[in-house]
Amino acid sequence: MTLPGNRLLVITDETQCFDDTVLRRLVEARSGGPFSVVVRDKHMSPRWRRGLTEELKRADFEVIVADPPDSEARVHLSAQAELPNHAVTCLGRSWHQGDGIPSSRTLDYVTYSPIWASASKPGYGPTVGIDGLGAFCGAAPIPVYALGGVETPERIHAARAAGAYGVAVMGAVMRSVEPAEVVRRFNDAL
Repeated sequence: MTLPGNRLLVITDETQCFDDTVLRRLVEARSGGPFSVVVRDKHMSPRWRRGLTEELKRADFEVIVADPPDSEARVHLSAQAELPNHAVTCLGRSWHQGDGIPSSRTLDYVTYSPIWASASKPGYGPTVGIDGLGAFCGAAPIPVYALGGVETPERIHAARAAGAYGVAVMGAVMRSVEPAEVVRRFNDAL
């Protein structure tokens, strides 16, 4: 099993950066402490995503690519995506209520969502809540990252107490005018 190098996953979304780019936002956020980056931005072209991935790697970020358009070593699959047909060093997947329990034979970790209502995906749900997260973490044979509405240190504490290995966030960092402070607070809570 190979896990992401950090308990904090930051998922990219250029549309939430407003007057900034994902790369600049993440470089600024890094002064708040370590995190792994999941390049998601599936609405962008494969060429744009490859470019961002390469820039992030050159900037020495740990990069995981969501539903990669080509072969990547660290992969995060959406709930419906097929397993890659190439070798990977780390394989994660998005998981939702009703999907059953993930297998440790194929996956290294999952993100489980939405725990709480999310400003990044309003109306997406139903939410599983902290009790649902706890039940899922107790049954899952692999590490679970809580995702969805994890926007405060209190929620991070609650997610960890429920058994989550870490947390995954998008909007809290992508929309912040002080991304380094957000990352610092999240790392302190983890």
